[in-house]
Amino acid sequence: MTAELVGRKSRYTLQGSGTPLAVGRLSNIYLARDATDSTLVAVKRFHRHVHEESLDGYLRELTLLSTLDHPNILRVLDQSDAEGVEPFLVLPYMEGGNLRTLLEGRAFCPASMLLPLLRQVAAGIDYAHAGGVIHGDIKPENILLGGAPCAAQLADFGVGRHFVVEDAVATSTRIVTRPTGVSSAYLSPEQLLKNESSPRSDLYSLALVAYEMLTGRLPFDLRAPLFLQLKARVEGELVPPREANAQLSEPIAAALVRALGVDTALRPRTAADFVRSLEQVAKRWDVFIAHAGADLELASRLFGHLDTRMQVFLDAARLRLGDNWDYELAAAQRDALVTVVLVSQRTEAAFYQREEIAAAIQMARTNPQSHRVVPVYLDAASSAQPPYGLTLKHGVLLKPGGDFAALAEQLVELVGELKVAA
Repeated sequence: MTAELVGRKSRYTLQGSGTPLAVGRLSNIYLARDATDSTLVAVKRFHRHVHEESLDGYLRELTLLSTLDHPNILRVLDQSDAEGVEPFLVLPYMEGGNLRTLLEGRAFCPASMLLPLLRQVAAGIDYAHAGGVIHGDIKPENILLGGAPCAAQLADFGVGRHFVVEDAVATSTRIVTRPTGVSSAYLSPEQLLKNESSPRSDLYSLALVAYEMLTGRLPFDLRAPLFLQLKARVEGELVPPREANAQLSEPIAAALVRALGVDTALRPRTAADFVRSLEQVAKRWDVFIAHAGADLELASRLFGHLDTRMQVFLDAARLRLGDNWDYELAAAQRDALVTVVLVSQRTEAAFYQREEIAAAIQMARTNPQSHRVVPVYLDAASSAQPPYGLTLKHGVLLKPGGDFAALAEQLVELVGELKVAA
């Protein structure tokens, strides 16, 4: 194998004895070093034995990427220098590998990893759609990561297609012949059944990627005969998200089910809309623990147990512990959707805290979609005569002995009920 490749802008020396980083049907990816500035790059070499088909994919990808300039779409740095030689593209080297590598060995991804990554991929997809380009092969292998897991770029437009942009959201549908080399595991029902692609086909594939990140598997049995796998998607007979991962909340599951619907009209209009649907329900786990200064130790113990317990919930976005009510509670009302108030006789004796609690309760009552207040009673006296209009029905009592693990379990269950009701 040639150790040096000549591009239009520079020369590239293959690294690692020419062993490919990734192997594909039409092309392989190699690590190389740019002779001009000694930086590492990725070289995509198209196979000789399928030269005509490879050349078509090479030219298509080059043409499409020349029209796209976005931070979340992998750009072309250079290309083959002369006609008639083995075609190749020079791409940035993404040291984080691809999403498939990240998913290996994980049961599922936490929200802190999932949402920022999906947000970036969605931005690249919507940008391409706005320019009239359907990717057509969105899968973990084509989502590349930089040094940090959340530095994501969408790669491999070799099977992409142009379509007519009818409006700002680019929702038109076009009948195309599905290119060879596409992974059938991530294709939409309309692609499988009718060879019909649209921007919402890409959204379906993105939702499959999200489902896999959230559950550690795809919503159909990869061990089943291919016919049954395809039938499950075409007929919408997918494994319910909560059956694949019982820790998922109902709103997260509903967002996934909607995006994976057979009817394209019922899917989100854009990739950003899909990610926002996950973010909105994820925010319902944002929790702020408000307490009187004398209850700081109790609040800290609860915080530790609740944080550990809520890590299993993929939509646990943020937990905070506040001790300066004049500032922190105002921030909590802006950012968190649940305020856990520790109620004790000490709390009731503090006038300024009483006023802030009352304000939080009023906000929760007037706009329950944007904020909830959950009281935790620290003594029997406070639960017997709850202040500020609170009732034990809407909160929990810390039982004698201070079982904070059990208290955390009660809170998780209660907040989950509030989420569903919201």
